[in-house]
Amino acid sequence: RRAKMSRRARFDAPIDFHVFNRGSRRMALFRDDEDVAVFEALLRRGLEVSGCALWCYLLMSNHFHMALRGSSVQLAKCMHYVERLYSLYHDRRYGLSGAAFEGRFEAYPQGTLSMLLRTVAYIFMNPVAAGMVSTPDVYAWSNYGSLFGGDPGPLRGETDILLQRIDDDPSVGLAKLRMFMDRESARIRRGDHRPGLSAKDVQANHFDWLLEEAKTRTSSLGTFEAMTLAIYWAKTAGFHRGALAKALGGPLSSRV
Repeated sequence: RRAKMSRRARFDAPIDFHVFNRGSRRMALFRDDEDVAVFEALLRRGLEVSGCALWCYLLMSNHFHMALRGSSVQLAKCMHYVERLYSLYHDRRYGLSGAAFEGRFEAYPQGTLSMLLRTVAYIFMNPVAAGMVSTPDVYAWSNYGSLFGGDPGPLRGETDILLQRIDDDPSVGLAKLRMFMDRESARIRRGDHRPGLSAKDVQANHFDWLLEEAKTRTSSLGTFEAMTLAIYWAKTAGFHRGALAKALGGPLSSRV
């Protein structure tokens, strides 16, 4: 089976992706530091053999998130390597059989740098939203420290390149990324963070970000309404209509 992507699109040129998957029947994928170390080692090798660049990653007990850059072919090669070998390891260690993951990974293109930075913030704030920690810096199973200081962990990622993409001055790039972290933290406090790991859940979160971006631009776009602009962007990016309806808080509307 091919990897699930938005509308199963394929991208030959390298782009940014939000990638995630969870355990089969939502079972635990990562039970201790040994499991995490194995996954990180496989991911490091998967990045090497595929040519993908890793921006960030975070492992929860029954799922993972990462943001990386590559073509669809590179992405599929990387994730096939990681998921196949980790599934074999997981089955062997815990006396199980069959796939450890719930189907193939989900991957959604990040159409703008702002959308990518929102995704990075969303990923790092997952354990905070889940009530596991109060701040992301104390959560060990991620490469948060490689961007914001502290222990960079065994899998640093291409964080220097990411900061350079934001701004030529790394300190300015880091400040801008912190701004997105603060926005995501505020969303969690307001209760706007949408829980869940289905495609609709993730795309609904993305739509909230698109709407926020549209609201900052409507003053220079004349008659375009922020909602109309956000919906246009979402449809162009291949969002599912059900995800838009979820984001708008009701059944499918004529506007969608």
